[in-house]
Amino acid sequence: MAIHAGSYQANDVSWSQVTTISGPKRNIAQILVSHLPVLTLFPSPCSPLPPTTRTQVPHLLQEAASACHVSTTRWLLDPQLPHSAGASPRHPNCAAALLTAATAGCLPICSALLAHGVSRNTHNGESLFSAVEQGHVHVVELLLRTGANPRAQGSRCLVHAASAGHEQLVVMLLAAGANPRAQSGKVLVEAATHKHVAIVRALLEAGAPADACYGAALCTASDAGDLELVQLLLSHGARPNSKALTYAVSAGNEELLGVLLLARAQPFSFDLCDPLNKAASRGSLPMVRKLLEAGAKSTERGSLALQLAVEGGHEHVARALLAAGADPMASYGQLLLVAARKGSSGTVSALLAAGVPVGAFNHTALQDASRLGHVAVVRVLLAAGADPRVNGSLALADASHRGHVAVVLELLAAGADPRARGGWAAKSAEFAGHWGLAERLREAVEKLDVEEGRDKVAAGSGEGVGGGVEVAGEEVEDLARRAEEFRASRRKRNAVGWTAAMGWLKGLVSAVRGLIKQDGK
Repeated sequence: MAIHAGSYQANDVSWSQVTTISGPKRNIAQILVSHLPVLTLFPSPCSPLPPTTRTQVPHLLQEAASACHVSTTRWLLDPQLPHSAGASPRHPNCAAALLTAATAGCLPICSALLAHGVSRNTHNGESLFSAVEQGHVHVVELLLRTGANPRAQGSRCLVHAASAGHEQLVVMLLAAGANPRAQSGKVLVEAATHKHVAIVRALLEAGAPADACYGAALCTASDAGDLELVQLLLSHGARPNSKALTYAVSAGNEELLGVLLLARAQPFSFDLCDPLNKAASRGSLPMVRKLLEAGAKSTERGSLALQLAVEGGHEHVARALLAAGADPMASYGQLLLVAARKGSSGTVSALLAAGVPVGAFNHTALQDASRLGHVAVVRVLLAAGADPRVNGSLALADASHRGHVAVVLELLAAGADPRARGGWAAKSAEFAGHWGLAERLREAVEKLDVEEGRDKVAAGSGEGVGGGVEVAGEEVEDLARRAEEFRASRRKRNAVGWTAAMGWLKGLVSAVRGLIKQDGK
């Protein structure tokens, strides 16, 4: 860039000094604008721009608006000065100057540009949207008063103002003709999403449909648990649907759920299955009862609500659904297994009372409960007639391996055979390191052997003639003596085993010490 004929100082600048200016237009505009405020201090009328620079007026206007130089803008647009003719209202830079001033919220510059004839609807109403986006109320009011179109781009300005919660702007735009039904009622959904109750009320009063976007506003309010907003939408004709009810259940708001149920147009105007399933999975008994009273069917979708309640361990909800007619054999009868694995004795009892066979799936419920150590469930199942001897007393072996002493005692008391599978229960306990439990199981085996021997002797004592009682006594004593010998031999074997193990360990320690000494040498 070159500026000829004289130095350029801000305090003594004179446009008569500028003979030629060359360079990029934007740089020229920046230099000129940096000195134009000084020119406004000159005696009136100010000197006009030289003819050679008048074509740069639109660029100067844009730079002046960007820098918020009000006096500079007015000087450039002064109709008494010849250079103002260079600022054509239709020039793109003049429209850009209005957009820049609106974004910055500079009301005087906007007023000057609009008075000069710059269109307020250029760039498809972008000036108005920028002012709304920045929240410049006075600029928005000026643009609307001078004819800006509030419906441009599908009332985009109204949608943004509602989403931002700017009630004053919403009222102004609606009064100027913005469409509250634009974009399929999205503006109402945006206001409801951000919980702007006053804006929602203004939009509804202006004609916004309460059921816009398939009731999205009501669903959003229900999801947020906002009772006031829900009641406002319902009062203007919103119709609750299954999704809104489900959101109310998810929010855990029982009062809100009741309001939505009462607002239904018909008893069965929508499906209550999803809300019931959600309430069952949450374990909310009051909500489940409300939905059942409102007409929800517990048998829908294969009694899915009952399955969810059982899987969640919600005993009271499961009982309520069973009482309402839910199928206890749903999910191919596996609900009993699920409840047994969860350790919910109350749910197991309710399912058994509802007709689920205790021996379903070959008594798998008893085996699962025993393996997991749910002693209360084991007691319920045994009381209902579960057979602890099934599958070779597998339940006893599983409980023994896991070390569940209480379950083992319950199974033994109910008739489980500790000798099944070659005494596998005791071996499992010993393998897992439960020595005390293994010893107790072996004692149970010996006790059973003695009792069976006595039964055999008692059965055969009546067949002989005389001396039967003496023979029976001798055989019982012999069985007792053999049992004692067996216990003594086992104790001796264990002692020998421990002695051998300790000897081997000492030898290993000595060998390691020798290696350490040798390595040190």
